[in-house]
Amino acid sequence: MKKTLFSLGLMCLFSLTLFLGTTYAWFSETIVVSNNAIRTGTFDIEFLITDPNDEILTWYDLDTEESKIFDCDYLYPGYSESKILKISNTGEIDAAIRLYTINGSWSHESIRNAVIFSINGLGSSIYFDVNHNSFLVLKPGETIQFEVSFTIDPKLDNIGQAQYLLFDVVLEAIQVGEALTRDAKLYYLPAV
Repeated sequence: MKKTLFSLGLMCLFSLTLFLGTTYAWFSETIVVSNNAIRTGTFDIEFLITDPNDEILTWYDLDTEESKIFDCDYLYPGYSESKILKISNTGEIDAAIRLYTINGSWSHESIRNAVIFSINGLGSSIYFDVNHNSFLVLKPGETIQFEVSFTIDPKLDNIGQAQYLLFDVVLEAIQVGEALTRDAKLYYLPAV
């Protein structure tokens, strides 16, 4: 009986060895999706100016150190000047933009109060005080064009002579997502 049990144990061990050495086959499939890409878009705003009094309108880029919208001397009460500005989203990402003035300085309060600015056209919706949190959204390929002008109050008296007013004009352009993180109010161009 011992011999039988030993033989039976040896057969079981041999069967187990054969069983473990056997390969199993089943169906399988592998799919490879190649050439996946993640590409960021470009963010680019173009800010141009022209003088509406020129016989042939020539646009100049305002994105240079020497650029100025207004650079006038020897003005008088009632003087008025205007420029046409154009802002284009030449990138691939929606841009939230606003226009404001900063760093104002003047030689006398009378000149600060005597210069009256106005913006006419579609762009008037983007001119906000720096403290406002409102932006106009320009989608890729969209452009706005508007006229910005100033007039020296015709009632400015002699105290306004030989005075100056200096200021910077800022075009702020940010991604719409950043504007939303600032809880900004967004305006969109009307559908055409």
